[in-house]
Amino acid sequence: MGNFNTATPTAAAKASLVALIADKQRQYRVPVTRVKTHQEINPTECPGRSLQGFMVSVRRRGGPIA
Repeated sequence: MGNFNTATPTAAAKASLVALIADKQRQYRVPVTRVKTHQEINPTECPGRSLQGFMVSVRRRGGPIA
């Protein structure tokens, strides 16, 4: 939770997010190409510039599950 247009998520928060995404990808067999943020589905500020950039970089390097 937070405003990631004005703040940057902590390293611990990003690591936790990656672990959660990886767990759900395994559980539901979702390829990294199908993991999207709210911003990529509908015009919205969520997840904010800082977190959006992080999510794009995670996906670019192959996602949580490499």
